[in-house]
Amino acid sequence: TKLVTAYRQDAMKCAKHLVNIGQSRIRDVKAATSVDRAANILRDNVYGWFCKVERGVYAVTDDGATAVKAMV
Repeated sequence: TKLVTAYRQDAMKCAKHLVNIGQSRIRDVKAATSVDRAANILRDNVYGWFCKVERGVYAVTDDGATAVKAMV
């Protein structure tokens, strides 16, 4: 089985939320997912799953949506 880090799990929660809801403010993603480090995850964009729409607002990229679908 593939090992999944806690960071990746949190990033997946954020991506899943954005896929379901659409672009959102960081604070809304944090509140909906209970991921305290959502701001850092969205800003750092380690996996290339997120894109900045405007200040404090992020959306999921095609790669992020594909990763969410692959998880299902």
